[in-house]
Amino acid sequence: MDEKRNIECPVCGSRIVGRRDKKFCDVQCRVTYHQRINNDCDRMIRKFNNRLKKNRKILNDFEELGKVICSSKQLLFMGFDFSIHTSIYINDCGDTFYYCYDRGYVSKGRDEYAVVKRETDSD
Repeated sequence: MDEKRNIECPVCGSRIVGRRDKKFCDVQCRVTYHQRINNDCDRMIRKFNNRLKKNRKILNDFEELGKVICSSKQLLFMGFDFSIHTSIYINDCGDTFYYCYDRGYVSKGRDEYAVVKRETDSD
């Protein structure tokens, strides 16, 4: 009952031998196939995460310099991207805080931003 199948591996094109539901000739071809599929998505996630980390580092650098107020020009000059953040928090006064992980900023008007650090339970 061992009938010959003429199914080719989608990665390398060699003939697949073995179980009826087998889709790849070996483990390496299976891994290669899935890496190709996921690579575009992974690349986008890495790029997005790198932008978030850069924003966090810029905010952290301001805090380490002892500056709690900065302008959008200063942030943009350092490469800050205002379009990306991990979360938004609106306090009781209606102030909107934008966070990149645990570092954030809030508008103080007239192109001034206060750099803040989110307090966590472990702090």
